[in-house]
Amino acid sequence: MAGLTRCIPVLAFLAAFAFAEGRVELTRSQREALVEVVGRSAWKSFPAWRQAQVSARYQRYLQAPPKRRRMIERRGLRSYLVPEHKRVDVSKLPAPLNRAIKELPKQVRASAAELAFLRLRQMQFDRSLSRVPDLKRRWALFNARFPEPYDEAAATRAHRAIRREVVRAVAAEIERKLESKLKPKDVPPQERKRRLGDLVRRTVQAEQQKVYEKIRRELFRFRSGDPNAWRRYLDGYRFIQGIRAATPRQRELIRYAYRPSECPLLDMSFMGERPTDKAQRRAWEQDYTTLARLELLAAAGFPREFVLYLAGTGSSADFFRAVQGLRRAERDPQSVR
Repeated sequence: MAGLTRCIPVLAFLAAFAFAEGRVELTRSQREALVEVVGRSAWKSFPAWRQAQVSARYQRYLQAPPKRRRMIERRGLRSYLVPEHKRVDVSKLPAPLNRAIKELPKQVRASAAELAFLRLRQMQFDRSLSRVPDLKRRWALFNARFPEPYDEAAATRAHRAIRREVVRAVAAEIERKLESKLKPKDVPPQERKRRLGDLVRRTVQAEQQKVYEKIRRELFRFRSGDPNAWRRYLDGYRFIQGIRAATPRQRELIRYAYRPSECPLLDMSFMGERPTDKAQRRAWEQDYTTLARLELLAAAGFPREFVLYLAGTGSSADFFRAVQGLRRAERDPQSVR
């Protein structure tokens, strides 16, 4: 981990990241009152982005009409400021994935369900973004889905907006195809609208089935029942969720940097087609990965040294080990010196 040591203070990146754009300013007395409600020990344990998130919620509470404030207080101000984390109910997985998990050895089903739920969320989001034709609009929707400071209500609204955009994009695409096959005089407007709606639903369902099938193939890794085999694979997706000091937006961008080929936010067309020659293809893929990581990690607002270090890591496994080092740094600053 010599490279990681060179780019220290990594801990400064993690623990002291300043939200210059979305920082919430409270007066000294307001901040003291907030810490008192949350609890000093809990407040100190929060990373910078979490403190900013709670401060933003407290500011909304202070600015709310009296009736709204009284309602929040009746339900509990602390629970409003620091909502309890909702446990994932893996029993709500789609039927095709539940069937795939039941076919696996019992000792790996819980971990397989965890992976399936995680990958379902990620793939659905990525596929939805990729359906939006304009790249700038994709970034706008991504930023709305992961606001800073993070706000669950705003993220939920953005999630719904993304779904509406996807339906519109699919409808526009299908309408263009229908235009070449059906002339207005051939089909009455109501019938045309009905056909369009049916095609949109079938297209969205077909894409959903593709997501399920891709996750099923990933779950095949669990068939051996070997705990080490599935744990290594699951950790490749799970580790990002454990970086407490990184914001939700940053964690998603780190996920994309882990495997840039899955990212719907990049336009790498300037690199041209992937070469057919094996040696040239390896060099092309390395350049692609490095440049993609530079863009994604810079967009996350990380320090330049950190961006350059992680962008220069080789394979996904190397990237994984580097970020694992960040998690060690988060827990124990001495571990990277």
